[in-house]
Amino acid sequence: MENKTNVINEVSYNIQEKKLTLLYDNNTTEELNLNQETYTKLFENWFTEVPMFISDKHKDIIRLLNFAKINKEPEITINRLNSYFSDIEKAKVFLNYLKQRGEKIKQEKEKWSVKK
Repeated sequence: MENKTNVINEVSYNIQEKKLTLLYDNNTTEELNLNQETYTKLFENWFTEVPMFISDKHKDIIRLLNFAKINKEPEITINRLNSYFSDIEKAKVFLNYLKQRGEKIKQEKEKWSVKK
């Protein structure tokens, strides 16, 4: 996802091509092919520096993205992710969540940290 700071306004899904098209608030578009490569990139871009945290939403999808990255049960994992992301409302909510996640996790960690 190239527009890391822009909000996704609309998502469309092409079932034949298994492709999401994202329309951002700055009127740019981006296409994401729903495949293992895309899922691996999503995990690497959004969860490598800030790993899953106790307060994270969408833990099941985050785990599946990790499974896609490590190639665990690839057919089952990819089918589940494809099913999830083919629902354009779920895709929009999750992808916009990723954009806010870093700051939210930072704030949550501060709540859990012991002040000395």
